[in-house]
Amino acid sequence: MKDAKGGHRIYVGNIPASMSKQEIIKTFEEFGKITEIDIKYNRNTNGSNYAFIEYETYRSAEKTIEKRNGQKLKGYMLKVEHSIYKKNKEGDLISPGKEGMSKGFITNLRLPKNRSHYRVVVKNLPKRKIKLNYVKAFLMKAGKVIYTQLGDEITIAEYDSREGMLRAINTLDRTLYNSSRKVYVRVIKDLPFDDLYVDDSIAQVFG
Repeated sequence: MKDAKGGHRIYVGNIPASMSKQEIIKTFEEFGKITEIDIKYNRNTNGSNYAFIEYETYRSAEKTIEKRNGQKLKGYMLKVEHSIYKKNKEGDLISPGKEGMSKGFITNLRLPKNRSHYRVVVKNLPKRKIKLNYVKAFLMKAGKVIYTQLGDEITIAEYDSREGMLRAINTLDRTLYNSSRKVYVRVIKDLPFDDLYVDDSIAQVFG
């Protein structure tokens, strides 16, 4: 996987269970060469599966997200986002565990047990020499941050109050980080632990 270098992998949710692997490939190869596809067959969802798709180029991944996210397919609305999942040493995707999923899958997002519901995502932070304490200091301009998770494409942060979350969105969005880079701060829906991705019904599309 190339996420650490270029973010070529995407997450595709709500895939109709009736779709074959070849149908899925045909649907998503329109925007670029697919180098790997990993379909997860989840018997606990209402007739839908999800997949991780890796493209040869970052541009192909971006175009797919732009064109396919929110698209209806066989009655299901696709959710297409940058993947925030990674692989473990054995080469398996590290993904939130749940009933019906292989026991080998564990979460890579170590959220505290008493985590808050006031979560934001931050995009466009520097990819090199990024330090957690600097990011946290930036976010704490809006309020008390109780959790921060650095990612390849996005950073997730949680505030201890709704006011802090809203203040971050209102005051930090499209502002300069470290006097050089304009960052984007958006709300992320408080989803179940096994569905942690940006929800466009709440979050605006990143600029």
